[in-house]
Amino acid sequence: MMLNVELTPQMEGRLKSEAERLGVDEEALALGLLDKALPEPELSAEEKKVKLLALLKQWAEEDEHLTPEELESNAEVLRAIDSHRPHRKLFE
Repeated sequence: MMLNVELTPQMEGRLKSEAERLGVDEEALALGLLDKALPEPELSAEEKKVKLLALLKQWAEEDEHLTPEELESNAEVLRAIDSHRPHRKLFE
């Protein structure tokens, strides 16, 4: 889609200055700013499931490389959480 936007002279100057500072052209900077400002489209239930499973897999892979000290620290956090839930433990 082609979009023409009329910028104020001040906004044009800000865009040019920032693009120059970052070493990119004005169009690339403007596209990047629009991309960051616009909300992401809603994911379908299947897409959410795939994304969640990928995140869980990534965490499991990261856990395989934890040191014994890191494992104990994680266990301590879980015990602390459970100590505040006397009627229904989450981590036993």
